[in-house]
Amino acid sequence: MLRQFHENTGHFLDELLRMEASAEHGKLCPCSRDVAATIRCLECHPDRLQCAECALESHSSLPFHRTERWQDNHFVAAPHATQLLRMRMFPGTLSKPRTAYTISLLVTFHTLTRESNLNTYDYAKALARFTDQYSPYDIKTRYDNFRIVVRFWRDLQMKLRSGRHLGLLAELPPVHQGSIALLCPACPQPGINF
Repeated sequence: MLRQFHENTGHFLDELLRMEASAEHGKLCPCSRDVAATIRCLECHPDRLQCAECALESHSSLPFHRTERWQDNHFVAAPHATQLLRMRMFPGTLSKPRTAYTISLLVTFHTLTRESNLNTYDYAKALARFTDQYSPYDIKTRYDNFRIVVRFWRDLQMKLRSGRHLGLLAELPPVHQGSIALLCPACPQPGINF
């Protein structure tokens, strides 16, 4: 049997390479938009290409499907973490994420932490109880991963609120350079509101 496979190695290599390049590249999308079909879904129909708008429309409720874009004579897939973020899911890891948290879950937890001092462990336990009320201890809580994601989420939120990522700090006086603290709008700041 192995000999038969070995004798047909060339055929298998040709077919595997054919899978990497679509015969449809350069054609128009089947929709009536007159746009080039450049996106394929590896889960749905890997040989069928769609325009970006059709791909978004057909995958609006399929956030875990992997899509690739035809670019420079080959398919490029966005990193898994980027695909999850675009579906409003926060990856548990950056390399091959198998766990993701919804953005709304992280926002809810962040708000509860600030307002009622809820800790990460109790929140993870409550999520397990929501999942299975009668035997929450049988559920793998992913507490360790959730704790790391929450710490990174808090750091991201602090940097977003400070305006650092938008280049706001460059507009502030040198005394505020490098700071991630929020400026009080009511306090007099020389050169800003005073």
